[in-house]
Amino acid sequence: MKRFTLKKWEIIRYRKEIEELKKKGKVVGNEYLTIIYLKKDKRKMLFSCEKTIKKATKRNKLKRRLREIYRTNKEYFKDNYYFWLIGKEKALSLKFNELKENLLNLVKNVE
Repeated sequence: MKRFTLKKWEIIRYRKEIEELKKKGKVVGNEYLTIIYLKKDKRKMLFSCEKTIKKATKRNKLKRRLREIYRTNKEYFKDNYYFWLIGKEKALSLKFNELKENLLNLVKNVE
């Protein structure tokens, strides 16, 4: 049985990595999500939301959903890439499965 885990080393934590992703990364997005990606040595993730979502509980809920979708569907995310998943305010209105479909469709567009 395959274990679905999210290891600490899989998450981008350093400002230097985030700044590099901002400057050199490519962007794909839709009305619910934005993905910034950059080819690197291994797969790492960063999860965040727009600041237009005023309540922290709602921002945290959206980030939890994004982490869960990634954790259970890692095979759709290419290896050797850094990904930054940014949730938009409209994504809060989606059900979990709809959000999952949107995210996986966007990941297919990553070059």
